[in-house]
Amino acid sequence: MQLLKIICSVTLATALAGCASPRVDKTPAQFSETQFSADLNECRGGGAVIAAVYGLGAAAFGSAVGTVHGAFYGAIAGDWDEGAAIGAAVGGVVGFGLGATGALDKQKQEVESCLVGKGYVLETI
Repeated sequence: MQLLKIICSVTLATALAGCASPRVDKTPAQFSETQFSADLNECRGGGAVIAAVYGLGAAAFGSAVGTVHGAFYGAIAGDWDEGAAIGAAVGGVVGFGLGATGALDKQKQEVESCLVGKGYVLETI
């Protein structure tokens, strides 16, 4: 069961990292897909897998923090044992999502700034 959770988490983080790739204007005649891929990997600090691992690490940290806070506040709010267990579960899930979202937003901004610095024009949606 634990292995399944790890596999699902890594798959989700990889998919989210792939979605985080900025859209650039590819219409200029001098645009090179090969050069763009190399620049994108450099701006990310590695390929999509490296970006996913970074996001997964932040999500895991957020989950741990959420679990601790949820257990504490759950224990205070309700029956000590049951409240702590429910609070930990809810806090862990919420913390995982917030940790992943925060890390991906920060990484997206850093990658976009790097690409603009290399002369790419970002598409606005």
